[in-house]
Amino acid sequence: MPEIPADLWAAADPVTRFVLALDARDAERIASAFAPEGVLHAPDGSEQVGRDAIAGYYAVRADPSVEAKHVLTRLASWAGDDGVRRTACDALIVLGGETEGRLITGRYDFAATDAGVAWLRVRLGSTWRLVREGAAR
Repeated sequence: MPEIPADLWAAADPVTRFVLALDARDAERIASAFAPEGVLHAPDGSEQVGRDAIAGYYAVRADPSVEAKHVLTRLASWAGDDGVRRTACDALIVLGGETEGRLITGRYDFAATDAGVAWLRVRLGSTWRLVREGAAR
């Protein structure tokens, strides 16, 4: 599991913290990117409310033995009159091991305040199998 440098974590906005923690496969840090009563609208259709529920959700899904890397594209961010910052982006998520992995497309829609991510909607799209060149198939 990769370590997140403390200075990077301290300087990051809530959306970046969420993605860093997700790549590190660290359920507690994923949850800490959320506001105390933050809401995760998960890709399985469930709704997780509060940091404890979010940490529990990712504790059983964020396998630390699987490498993860997010590439965010088409990022748009804007501030509402209510002081809430909204961010929407497409994501390419690479999950893998030594010889093979998966490429997953997705979309994240966030609302964040100074306290953290207020809500996040995760939608996953297509999945492709990746095989390292020269690996047995």
